[in-house]
Amino acid sequence: MKKGYVKIISDLEKELKKIELKNTNSIDKFESCTKLIPNYLNQLRNSVISEEFICEEDEITFFKKVKPTIVSKFIYYAKLFQIESKRPLSGVEIQKEYFESEICKNQEYFNKNHLFYKYFRGNKTYFDTQYFLRKNKSILIQFDCSGSYLDDQFSTNLDSTFAKFIGYELLIKYCQDEIEKLSFQNNLEVGSSVVKSNLKWTLSKIALIELIYALDSLKVFNNGNADIKKIASGFETIFNIDLGDYYRAFLEIKMRKKNNTKFLDNLKRGLMNRILKFDQ
Repeated sequence: MKKGYVKIISDLEKELKKIELKNTNSIDKFESCTKLIPNYLNQLRNSVISEEFICEEDEITFFKKVKPTIVSKFIYYAKLFQIESKRPLSGVEIQKEYFESEICKNQEYFNKNHLFYKYFRGNKTYFDTQYFLRKNKSILIQFDCSGSYLDDQFSTNLDSTFAKFIGYELLIKYCQDEIEKLSFQNNLEVGSSVVKSNLKWTLSKIALIELIYALDSLKVFNNGNADIKKIASGFETIFNIDLGDYYRAFLEIKMRKKNNTKFLDNLKRGLMNRILKFDQ
C-alpha cells in the first residue's frame, strides 16, 4: 500500500513542478495544476480501495497526513485560480486590500474550527482513532464536505478539514507574499523616477533563479542583509516575470545529476568569449 501511494504522490509533485516552471501566466498555471490533481487523487482512491491497510495506525497516517496533503494542493491551486482571476487591476493599495481580505476569509475558517485547528497545529494524537478511521465516521463529529462524507471508502471525520487547514495556510502565505511584493513595488515607484521596467526575462525561470541564488550566496545586496524573498521580488519587478515557487526550483537545481550551475557556467563562457573577441 505505502509504495503505491508514495509513487503517486511523487509523480504528482513532478508534474506540478513542470507546470510551475513552464508557465509564466499565473492564472493558466493555477488552472493547469487544478485540472491535474483530481486524476492523481482518483489513483490514490483506487489504491486504497483495492488494497487494505495493514493496521489501524497505517490507516490513521494515511487519512491524517497523506490524503490531506494531496487534497490541500487541489484546494490551494483552485482557490489561487479564483483569487488571481478576480484580482483587481487598479492601484497597489487596492490590490493589497484585496489580498488582506482573502487572508481574513481563510483565517475565519480557522476561527470557526479552532478546536480542530488546535489539534492540527499541536500535532495531537489522542482522538486519532475517532477522527481518522473510516469505521468511526460520524456526522456528530464534523460535517465539512458533503461529497467527501458520502464516500465511505475514502473519507474519515477530519481528513477534509485537515486538508483545508493545510491549503488555507498555504493561501495565507501566498497572499502575504503578494502584499510584500506590492509593497516592494510601491517603494520602487516612490523612490525612483522609473516606474516600470521594459526589460523582460526571456530565458527559462530556472536560469534566473540560479542567478538569484548565486547573488544571494555572495551577499551582494544591502550589505548582505536582503533575504531571498526580497531579492526574488525585486527581480520579478525589474524583469516582469513571476518566478513561482523559487525555493522548489532551487531544490531541483540542487538535485541535478550532471551540472548544478548550468546557467552560471554558460554565463561565464559567454563573458569570456566576449572578452576574447574584444582583445582581438
